[in-house]
Amino acid sequence: MLTGKAPQPEPVNASAEGEQIWLNVIGKMEETWGQLIGQQVELERKNAALEEAHAFMASVFESMSDVLVACDTALRIVRTNTAAEKLFAPEGQSIVGVRLEDLIAPSSGLKAEDVASSMTRRQGLEDREFQFSTTSGALPFAVNGTLLYDRRQRLSGIVLLGRPLGEVRRAYSELDQAHRNLKAAHVQLVQAEKMASLGRLVAGVAHELNNPISFVYGNAYTLKRFVPRLVTYLEHIHAQPGAALFAQERQALRVDMVVSELGGDAGRYCRRCRARA
Repeated sequence: MLTGKAPQPEPVNASAEGEQIWLNVIGKMEETWGQLIGQQVELERKNAALEEAHAFMASVFESMSDVLVACDTALRIVRTNTAAEKLFAPEGQSIVGVRLEDLIAPSSGLKAEDVASSMTRRQGLEDREFQFSTTSGALPFAVNGTLLYDRRQRLSGIVLLGRPLGEVRRAYSELDQAHRNLKAAHVQLVQAEKMASLGRLVAGVAHELNNPISFVYGNAYTLKRFVPRLVTYLEHIHAQPGAALFAQERQALRVDMVVSELGGDAGRYCRRCRARA
Protein backbone atom coordinates (compact mmCIF):
# COMPACT_ATOMS: atom_id res chain seq x y z
CA MET A 1 0.00 0.00 0.00
CA LEU A 2 1.51 3.33 -1.08
CA THR A 3 1.74 6.24 1.29
CA GLY A 4 2.58 9.90 0.67
CA LYS A 5 6.03 9.65 2.37
CA ALA A 6 9.30 9.07 0.37
CA PRO A 7 11.25 5.91 1.20
CA GLN A 8 14.11 6.44 3.68
CA PRO A 9 17.71 5.14 2.81
CA GLU A 10 19.17 2.36 4.86
CA PRO A 11 21.81 3.43 7.35
CA VAL A 12 25.47 2.97 6.10
CA ASN A 13 28.14 1.39 8.26
CA ALA A 14 30.75 4.17 8.60
CA SER A 15 33.47 1.88 9.96
CA ALA A 16 33.25 -0.51 6.95
CA GLU A 17 33.50 2.35 4.50
CA GLY A 18 36.58 3.78 6.24
CA GLU A 19 38.23 0.38 6.28
CA GLN A 20 37.73 0.00 2.51
CA ILE A 21 39.21 3.43 1.87
CA TRP A 22 42.21 2.54 4.03
CA LEU A 23 42.72 -0.72 2.10
CA ASN A 24 42.63 1.19 -1.18
CA VAL A 25 45.25 3.61 0.10
CA ILE A 26 47.46 0.75 1.27
CA GLY A 27 47.12 -0.93 -2.16
CA LYS A 28 48.13 2.26 -3.94
CA MET A 29 51.05 2.69 -1.56
CA GLU A 30 52.24 -0.85 -2.22
CA GLU A 31 51.89 -0.33 -5.98
CA THR A 32 53.84 2.93 -5.77
CA TRP A 33 56.47 1.29 -3.56
CA GLY A 34 56.88 -1.55 -6.07
CA GLN A 35 57.37 0.96 -8.88
CA LEU A 36 59.94 2.84 -6.81
CA ILE A 37 61.83 -0.38 -6.07
CA GLY A 38 61.85 -1.28 -9.80
CA GLN A 39 63.06 2.20 -10.73
CA GLN A 40 65.75 2.03 -8.05
CA VAL A 41 67.01 -1.31 -9.35
CA GLU A 42 67.05 0.00 -12.92
CA LEU A 43 68.86 3.16 -11.80
CA GLU A 44 71.49 1.14 -9.94
CA ARG A 45 71.99 -1.07 -13.01
CA LYS A 46 72.45 1.97 -15.25
CA ASN A 47 74.82 3.57 -12.74
CA ALA A 48 76.90 0.38 -12.64
CA ALA A 49 77.03 0.27 -16.46
CA LEU A 50 77.97 3.96 -16.54
CA GLU A 51 80.74 3.46 -13.99
CA GLU A 52 82.01 0.48 -15.96
CA ALA A 53 82.03 2.54 -19.15
CA HIS A 54 83.85 5.37 -17.37
CA ALA A 55 86.43 2.94 -16.00
CA PHE A 56 86.92 1.42 -19.44
CA MET A 57 87.36 4.82 -21.09
CA ALA A 58 89.77 5.91 -18.35
CA SER A 59 91.87 2.76 -18.83
CA VAL A 60 91.91 3.37 -22.59
CA PHE A 61 93.05 6.97 -22.10
CA GLU A 62 95.75 5.96 -19.64
CA SER A 63 97.07 3.15 -21.83
CA MET A 64 97.39 5.35 -24.94
CA SER A 65 100.95 6.15 -25.98
CA ASP A 66 99.72 9.16 -27.99
CA VAL A 67 99.19 12.49 -26.28
CA LEU A 68 95.53 13.31 -25.55
CA VAL A 69 94.44 16.79 -24.51
CA ALA A 70 90.79 17.89 -24.13
CA CYS A 71 90.09 21.63 -24.14
CA ASP A 72 86.97 23.72 -23.58
CA THR A 73 85.81 26.49 -25.89
CA ALA A 74 88.32 28.89 -24.29
CA LEU A 75 91.10 26.41 -25.15
CA ARG A 76 91.75 25.67 -21.50
CA ILE A 77 92.80 22.09 -20.80
CA VAL A 78 90.14 20.15 -18.89
CA ARG A 79 91.45 16.61 -19.23
CA THR A 80 94.61 14.77 -20.32
CA ASN A 81 96.05 11.28 -20.26
CA THR A 82 99.17 9.93 -18.57
CA ALA A 83 101.29 10.30 -21.72
CA ALA A 84 100.50 14.03 -21.91
CA GLU A 85 101.17 14.59 -18.20
CA LYS A 86 104.56 12.86 -18.43
CA LEU A 87 105.49 14.80 -21.55
CA PHE A 88 104.33 18.30 -20.65
CA ALA A 89 104.06 18.57 -16.87
CA PRO A 90 106.95 18.61 -14.41
CA GLU A 91 106.99 15.66 -12.03
CA GLY A 92 104.22 15.88 -9.45
CA GLN A 93 102.27 18.55 -11.35
CA SER A 94 99.39 18.59 -13.81
CA ILE A 95 98.57 20.58 -16.92
CA VAL A 96 94.80 20.56 -16.28
CA GLY A 97 93.67 24.18 -16.22
CA VAL A 98 96.61 25.37 -18.35
CA ARG A 99 95.84 27.22 -21.58
CA LEU A 100 96.68 25.40 -24.79
CA GLU A 101 98.79 28.29 -26.06
CA ASP A 102 101.16 27.76 -23.13
CA LEU A 103 102.00 24.27 -24.46
CA ILE A 104 102.69 25.38 -28.04
CA ALA A 105 106.32 26.33 -28.68
CA PRO A 106 107.09 29.79 -30.12
CA SER A 107 108.79 28.06 -33.09
CA SER A 108 105.58 26.28 -34.06
CA GLY A 109 104.15 27.17 -37.45
CA LEU A 110 100.61 26.62 -36.16
CA LYS A 111 99.34 28.44 -33.08
CA ALA A 112 96.41 28.21 -30.67
CA GLU A 113 94.62 30.76 -32.87
CA ASP A 114 94.53 28.18 -35.65
CA VAL A 115 92.79 25.73 -33.32
CA ALA A 116 90.28 28.41 -32.31
CA SER A 117 89.65 29.28 -35.96
CA SER A 118 89.05 25.62 -36.73
CA MET A 119 86.49 25.45 -33.89
CA THR A 120 84.78 28.58 -35.22
CA ARG A 121 84.44 26.96 -38.64
CA ARG A 122 83.16 23.79 -36.98
CA GLN A 123 86.00 21.82 -38.52
CA GLY A 124 88.40 19.37 -36.95
CA LEU A 125 92.15 19.03 -37.45
CA GLU A 126 93.77 16.34 -39.55
CA ASP A 127 97.52 15.58 -39.45
CA ARG A 128 98.52 19.18 -38.69
CA GLU A 129 102.09 19.69 -37.52
CA PHE A 130 102.57 21.54 -34.21
CA GLN A 131 105.67 22.26 -32.16
CA PHE A 132 104.97 21.59 -28.47
CA SER A 133 107.10 22.68 -25.52
CA THR A 134 107.87 19.49 -23.59
CA THR A 135 110.10 18.74 -20.63
CA SER A 136 112.71 17.64 -23.21
CA GLY A 137 112.41 20.78 -25.35
CA ALA A 138 110.40 21.65 -28.44
CA LEU A 139 109.24 18.55 -30.34
CA PRO A 140 107.16 18.23 -33.54
CA PHE A 141 103.80 16.44 -33.33
CA ALA A 142 101.25 15.31 -35.89
CA VAL A 143 97.93 16.46 -34.37
CA ASN A 144 94.35 15.40 -35.11
CA GLY A 145 91.45 17.25 -33.52
CA THR A 146 87.79 16.33 -33.00
CA LEU A 147 85.10 18.79 -31.88
CA LEU A 148 83.05 18.12 -28.75
CA TYR A 149 79.32 18.85 -28.42
CA ASP A 150 76.96 18.80 -25.44
CA ARG A 151 73.46 17.28 -25.27
CA ARG A 152 71.96 20.24 -27.06
CA GLN A 153 74.54 19.93 -29.86
CA ARG A 154 76.29 23.08 -28.76
CA LEU A 155 80.06 23.25 -29.18
CA SER A 156 81.74 22.50 -25.86
CA GLY A 157 85.40 22.04 -26.81
CA ILE A 158 87.90 20.04 -28.81
CA VAL A 159 89.97 16.91 -28.24
CA LEU A 160 93.51 16.94 -29.62
CA LEU A 161 95.40 13.71 -30.23
CA GLY A 162 99.10 14.10 -31.01
CA ARG A 163 101.81 11.66 -32.01
CA PRO A 164 105.51 12.60 -32.06
CA LEU A 165 106.64 12.91 -35.66
CA GLY A 166 109.80 11.00 -34.79
CA GLU A 167 107.69 7.87 -34.31
CA VAL A 168 105.75 8.57 -37.51
CA ARG A 169 108.93 9.03 -39.50
CA ARG A 170 110.44 5.90 -37.99
CA ALA A 171 107.29 3.94 -38.86
CA TYR A 172 107.39 5.36 -42.39
CA SER A 173 111.07 4.41 -42.69
CA GLU A 174 110.33 0.88 -41.53
CA LEU A 175 107.42 0.66 -43.98
CA ASP A 176 109.62 1.95 -46.81
CA GLN A 177 112.35 -0.56 -45.95
CA ALA A 178 109.79 -3.37 -45.85
CA HIS A 179 108.54 -2.25 -49.28
CA ARG A 180 112.11 -2.28 -50.63
CA ASN A 181 112.69 -5.75 -49.21
CA LEU A 182 109.46 -6.91 -50.79
CA LYS A 183 110.50 -5.54 -54.18
CA ALA A 184 113.92 -7.21 -53.89
CA ALA A 185 112.30 -10.50 -52.93
CA HIS A 186 109.94 -10.15 -55.90
CA VAL A 187 112.89 -9.58 -58.26
CA GLN A 188 114.71 -12.59 -56.82
CA LEU A 189 111.58 -14.68 -57.19
CA VAL A 190 111.21 -13.62 -60.83
CA GLN A 191 114.89 -14.41 -61.51
CA ALA A 192 114.57 -17.78 -59.81
CA GLU A 193 111.50 -18.55 -61.91
CA LYS A 194 113.40 -17.53 -65.06
CA MET A 195 116.33 -19.77 -64.11
CA ALA A 196 113.95 -22.63 -63.38
CA SER A 197 112.29 -22.15 -66.77
CA LEU A 198 115.69 -22.01 -68.46
CA GLY A 199 116.73 -25.16 -66.63
CA ARG A 200 113.62 -26.98 -67.81
CA LEU A 201 114.27 -25.75 -71.37
CA VAL A 202 117.92 -26.89 -71.29
CA ALA A 203 116.91 -30.23 -69.84
CA GLY A 204 114.35 -30.66 -72.62
CA VAL A 205 116.86 -29.71 -75.33
CA ALA A 206 119.50 -32.01 -73.82
CA HIS A 207 116.99 -34.83 -73.77
CA GLU A 208 116.09 -34.22 -77.41
CA LEU A 209 119.79 -34.10 -78.44
CA ASN A 210 120.72 -37.10 -76.36
CA ASN A 211 118.98 -39.59 -78.70
CA PRO A 212 120.76 -38.62 -81.95
CA ILE A 213 124.07 -38.15 -80.13
CA SER A 214 123.73 -41.59 -78.58
CA PHE A 215 122.92 -43.00 -82.01
CA VAL A 216 125.98 -41.34 -83.58
CA TYR A 217 128.22 -42.35 -80.67
CA GLY A 218 127.07 -45.96 -80.84
CA ASN A 219 127.66 -46.19 -84.56
CA ALA A 220 131.03 -44.43 -84.28
CA TYR A 221 132.08 -46.92 -81.64
CA THR A 222 131.00 -49.79 -83.88
CA LEU A 223 132.86 -48.26 -86.83
CA LYS A 224 135.98 -47.93 -84.69
CA ARG A 225 135.78 -51.64 -83.94
CA PHE A 226 135.49 -52.44 -87.68
CA VAL A 227 138.36 -50.13 -88.79
CA PRO A 228 141.16 -52.68 -88.17
CA ARG A 229 139.29 -55.26 -90.26
CA LEU A 230 138.85 -52.81 -93.12
CA VAL A 231 142.51 -51.76 -92.96
CA THR A 232 143.67 -55.38 -93.01
CA TYR A 233 141.41 -56.10 -95.96
CA LEU A 234 142.73 -53.09 -97.90
CA GLU A 235 146.32 -54.02 -97.14
CA HIS A 236 145.74 -57.47 -98.60
CA ILE A 237 144.17 -56.01 -101.73
CA HIS A 238 146.91 -53.44 -102.25
CA ALA A 239 149.60 -56.05 -101.69
CA GLN A 240 148.49 -58.07 -104.76
CA PRO A 241 150.56 -57.83 -107.95
CA GLY A 242 147.63 -56.33 -109.86
CA ALA A 243 146.97 -53.61 -107.30
CA ALA A 244 148.49 -51.02 -109.61
CA LEU A 245 145.43 -51.38 -111.84
CA PHE A 246 143.35 -49.89 -108.98
CA ALA A 247 145.72 -46.98 -108.24
CA GLN A 248 143.85 -44.49 -110.45
CA GLU A 249 140.50 -45.51 -108.98
CA ARG A 250 141.90 -45.31 -105.46
CA GLN A 251 143.18 -41.77 -106.12
CA ALA A 252 139.90 -40.63 -107.72
CA LEU A 253 137.87 -41.93 -104.79
CA ARG A 254 140.39 -40.53 -102.28
CA VAL A 255 140.42 -43.78 -100.40
CA ASP A 256 143.69 -42.98 -98.61
CA MET A 257 142.25 -39.71 -97.22
CA VAL A 258 139.07 -41.43 -95.99
CA VAL A 259 141.12 -44.13 -94.28
CA SER A 260 143.43 -41.53 -92.67
CA GLU A 261 140.41 -39.72 -91.19
CA LEU A 262 139.42 -42.89 -89.37
CA GLY A 263 142.62 -42.61 -87.30
CA GLY A 264 144.43 -45.39 -85.43
CA ASP A 265 145.40 -48.34 -87.60
CA ALA A 266 143.87 -46.58 -90.61
CA GLY A 267 146.43 -43.76 -90.17
CA ARG A 268 149.33 -46.25 -90.19
CA TYR A 269 147.91 -47.86 -93.31
CA CYS A 270 147.76 -44.47 -95.05
CA ARG A 271 151.39 -43.74 -94.19
CA ARG A 272 152.46 -47.08 -95.63
CA CYS A 273 150.55 -46.39 -98.80
CA ARG A 274 152.25 -43.05 -99.26
CA ALA A 275 155.62 -44.67 -98.65
CA ARG A 276 154.98 -47.23 -101.40
CA ALA A 277 153.89 -44.49 -103.73
